[in-house]
Amino acid sequence: MLAVAASVADTIEAIGAAAEMWDAAWEARPSGGRLHLPVLAGIRRGRVLADVEVRATATGSEIAFRIDHDEYEVNRPALLFLVLGALGGLVTILLPLYPKQLIAFLPLSIVFLLGAWLLVASRVRTAGPTDFLDTVAELAEPDPDG
Repeated sequence: MLAVAASVADTIEAIGAAAEMWDAAWEARPSGGRLHLPVLAGIRRGRVLADVEVRATATGSEIAFRIDHDEYEVNRPALLFLVLGALGGLVTILLPLYPKQLIAFLPLSIVFLLGAWLLVASRVRTAGPTDFLDTVAELAEPDPDG
């Protein structure tokens, strides 16, 4: 549950604006609606289907977010780069034990390690329902200037 200092209508409007920013599908109803939200979780990506209910309170309104269904899939190219990076790391770890056999693979293992870091690990992001509700709270806040 998230409490915001805005009316129910303004909060539902803020949810619609946030859904548009997130490229989500929003089906508005008088007291809330249904949300199809794209999410990121590390190297997984997917969609969350949720019911959103907005209730009036003494200080504004309250958002109840209930997830009905979620589905995720692994980003396969990112997983492949991580596996190659792990192989590069394995070569680097085993190099002192088998220097004559593995020295030829050292340049390739360094490329795999750097590729895994630069292409995948440095770009891992998360964006889920909590981040979406934070966006809604920012959009629903009343303007202090009037």
